[in-house]
Amino acid sequence: SSTTYELYLKYLYKTKKSTESFKEASILGRLWLQQRGFSSNISQSGSLGGFGTFEFTTLMAALLNGGGVNGNKILLHGFSSYQLFRGVIKFLATMDLCDSGHLQFHSDINYADAVSKYVEEGFQTPTLFDKTTKVNILTKMTVASYKALKEYAKMTLKMLNNVLQDQFANIFLINISKYDNVKYDLCYNLELPLG
Repeated sequence: SSTTYELYLKYLYKTKKSTESFKEASILGRLWLQQRGFSSNISQSGSLGGFGTFEFTTLMAALLNGGGVNGNKILLHGFSSYQLFRGVIKFLATMDLCDSGHLQFHSDINYADAVSKYVEEGFQTPTLFDKTTKVNILTKMTVASYKALKEYAKMTLKMLNNVLQDQFANIFLINISKYDNVKYDLCYNLELPLG
């Protein structure tokens, strides 16, 4: 995976050039992830790593080239930044990239049949598989980190569907990762004897 940076840079650059709102949607995704404590770092010790801006933008680019069970497009190049962001959140909330299935895509910009496809075959690990490089983009995620991402996506999709209230602050401005009582159902403070 260390040798694929240039390939993904070209892949994301080409997508940015063909989709006017891609950059703005990427910014929305980065902000959403940061407010929930996610990053591209390796997930360990219960951290919410393995899914940061790179993974979000790569998933969005893959969904612009398909992403459905039959390779049908989930996102369209003419979508606004809000529609792109919402489409990625909806995909994360409703599709399983761990147990029930995975997403396959091609990062080679010169590949003629570069259709992304959801395959109903899971590997019990989060999987966004690049058929060009044979790399799983979500390899740094744990199952627990993926499940947390999926739950946050479900909550966000519910807020986005609420047309009666403006949810902008709740989605993008409140840093949920700072407040354990917002993140978890129960919080315990344990004092362990030092002897």
